[in-house]
Amino acid sequence: MATRAASALTTTAAPAAAGETAKTTRIAAIDWMRGLVMVLMVIDHASMAFDGTHLDDDSAMYPGAATMALPGGEFFTRWITHICAPTFMFLAGVGAFLRLQRTGSKTEVSRFLWTRGLWLVLIELTIMRLAMNFTFSMKYPVILLVLTALGAAMIALSGLIYLPMRALTVVSVAIIVAVYGDSCFNRCAMRLKTSALTAPIEMSPTLSNPSRISTGGPSL
Repeated sequence: MATRAASALTTTAAPAAAGETAKTTRIAAIDWMRGLVMVLMVIDHASMAFDGTHLDDDSAMYPGAATMALPGGEFFTRWITHICAPTFMFLAGVGAFLRLQRTGSKTEVSRFLWTRGLWLVLIELTIMRLAMNFTFSMKYPVILLVLTALGAAMIALSGLIYLPMRALTVVSVAIIVAVYGDSCFNRCAMRLKTSALTAPIEMSPTLSNPSRISTGGPSL
């Protein structure tokens, strides 16, 4: 009987040990980084929700945000949270790479990316819209923010993963140059105060967009 008990103990211990091994396959640094940026993002959102002196037009979606003076506390919370959206975007790419290394199937990873991307966009258009406006009425603009940016990036990546590494590197650098080059151009245009250059960017996308669709958050 003692032998049977020992055998049973060994049998039940083996799956537990295997489970412990499986848990250690996650990269703790990635999980810690996700958790850190979530905490920082909560700080920023809490400042907007509960700080009565918070300036509503300090977002990058407003043309004057880059040069406006902010109270010390608001500047600090906005400054430390600038890493949040880029980190989410970066970790989404890291996760896709690690998943591809683990499965070895571009088809499976591609399907995962585009379905996850569509879900994120759907959540932005439904749950997040309802949470912001408490209604789906079109009298409020459709705001496409970080979740849509992440979803669009995942959908794009579902096709880009089929490119060779060199071609993917060229495309990635081209996107970075195009996005940040355009951003630098817009900021220079605002400083020049040239109406022909600044007209397209001086309109508030939330208040002046005739299509009732506004975008914000990190670029692709």
